[in-house]
Amino acid sequence: MSDRYYLPICILLVLLSGCKKKHPDEETGLLQHKEESFEGVQGYVLKEKGFIILDLENNKKIKEISRSQDYYKIKTNFVTFPQKIVDLSTNKEIITLQNIKDFIVGKEWLFVLTDEYVSVYSKDNLTLQKNIPISSPLCFALSPYEIRMYIVTTNSIDIYETREFSYITSIPIVSKISSAGICITPAGNKIYCFGDKKVYIIAKTTNKIEGTLSVNEKIKLVRLSRDGSFGIILSQTKTCFFDAGTDKIIAELPVAGLDVTTSPGDSRIYLLDNQGLLIITTGDFSILQRIRIENGKEIFVKKVQGHKRTIDVSIGVSATSPDTFFTIQASSGRSLPEAKTLVELLRQAHYPAFAIQADEWVRVRIGLFETRGDAKDFSRKVATFLGKKVWVDRTVIDKNIVPSPEVLGLNDIDRDGFPEDACQIESKRIVVFKIKNRVYKKVYETRQEQETYTGDPEFRDFDGDGNIELVTPTTKEGIYSIISYKKGCFTEEFVEWNLMR
Repeated sequence: MSDRYYLPICILLVLLSGCKKKHPDEETGLLQHKEESFEGVQGYVLKEKGFIILDLENNKKIKEISRSQDYYKIKTNFVTFPQKIVDLSTNKEIITLQNIKDFIVGKEWLFVLTDEYVSVYSKDNLTLQKNIPISSPLCFALSPYEIRMYIVTTNSIDIYETREFSYITSIPIVSKISSAGICITPAGNKIYCFGDKKVYIIAKTTNKIEGTLSVNEKIKLVRLSRDGSFGIILSQTKTCFFDAGTDKIIAELPVAGLDVTTSPGDSRIYLLDNQGLLIITTGDFSILQRIRIENGKEIFVKKVQGHKRTIDVSIGVSATSPDTFFTIQASSGRSLPEAKTLVELLRQAHYPAFAIQADEWVRVRIGLFETRGDAKDFSRKVATFLGKKVWVDRTVIDKNIVPSPEVLGLNDIDRDGFPEDACQIESKRIVVFKIKNRVYKKVYETRQEQETYTGDPEFRDFDGDGNIELVTPTTKEGIYSIISYKKGCFTEEFVEWNLMR
């Protein structure tokens, strides 16, 4: 063969050998490179008698707080002892029960697992709503948006709906288990339950065990990342990491962990063992640093609101202007400092919050809306963020009291000079609002017959074309709702994960 043809053919063969066509049934991995800011990120390490607060921006201890009693579990602002639950923010005992095994803080309810029951309490007044009798319960979990409750027993996983707390079905576990744990993906489509040496993978659509992960030794804990892209298995002598798209183990460390969690953006993993806290980078799963801590039991990480940028909060008075709107009321009280703190918290989360003072009362409100229906739709998003009920009210107000969308950092998708905001309702609707002269008006809405969305829309340039879209995760793994502005109107399309990388 002539040399003039030999070289081009060799180059072509090399290029073709590198092009592997993806089989249509091949699973797609979800784990990808993650970056985030650690400003205001703090860690709380639970100890035998107290806890340590960590500055995770600089990876150092801030202070240690001692308590006279042993802690059992810590979640959000609540701590449980074997016989009571205490609110950390007030240090007050809120519930007393015998043999508390676990608890979950929901949007409306507080769920407490004991040796015989799941007890459901109202968050508003802490009154008992229902006792669900369970035989030999080990642990439990709630699905996203608290639609279902999964209770693991020694030989089954029992499923209940959370509106009337009625029984749905049971998933049998062939081998009787003595210890267990359960976690659910943010989309709610997969449930991971571990028992002894196996992790059982359950599909929500079939309520059946679709696969297993085995580490050949007793498992102590399984934890998912916050975005559900990967999971962590703690066993007797090692820590394993698995991709939640392929459900395959992708890395392991010879560390016997006690507890594990991730940073708010999942770029770091915080693994607690007998010697302290290991800080691990997501992706290559290499150890970045160790912080020495003695007798640690649990690790909890969150972003502290007080570390965010300072926002000027002014208090308005009732207006005599003829402008009448609907608004969302978040609180009403006599404490001006508390009202200012709540307004700042809401504005940092991009909500158009403001406070009105009339006589002795200070009311914190969110947004101005043309119709009661628009305000009611948006109020669901506010209630979810605050974790409590809010209500819609009619108000007469000077619009200048309300923060402008520019101050809140909202985006203008259609580039007409007026920003948009959006919310998701009951997993079936997404509502887009146009904000003109600080007033919200609905301009676009999606409607699905079945539960489709699993989170609130986020402003993102998902495809890197310089245009902002609204991106919302869905119940289908790896599929996202994308709302964009094209050819003079808003449109929705559903896009696979691999197109968003």
